[in-house]
Amino acid sequence: MPYSTEVIDGGRGILHVGRGIVSGEELIASAKGVFEMVKGGSSPSYALADLSEVVDLRVSAEEIRRNAEINIQISKYIRDGKVAIVAPRDHIYGIARMWQAYSEETGWITQIFRSKGEAIEWIKGTEKGWMQWFPS
Repeated sequence: MPYSTEVIDGGRGILHVGRGIVSGEELIASAKGVFEMVKGGSSPSYALADLSEVVDLRVSAEEIRRNAEINIQISKYIRDGKVAIVAPRDHIYGIARMWQAYSEETGWITQIFRSKGEAIEWIKGTEKGWMQWFPS
């Protein structure tokens, strides 16, 4: 599967990893899965979406908006969320900015980075008691 989602850091984080060609349907399915998880009582405080190995993000503006709407629903359970997106390619960076704009209503702190290292350092700086599960 080109887009995977896993719970990390003892339940404190969500890691999304994309590889190759990723579709809007995959992004929406992942967001729905996270929504079900938080409705069930999980409460991650941050997410990292690593799109550094994505060569093409095949997503429409409507799919980005739908993904953001699901994130707005998630934010009713996770109020102080932080999201770091790794998007080294210009077109993927632009799509991430679109999601960021549509997702403002979440109230989350969101940042888009060109490198995974920068994103990890930002998360480390925002998370108290960081468990350093990321490999160096």
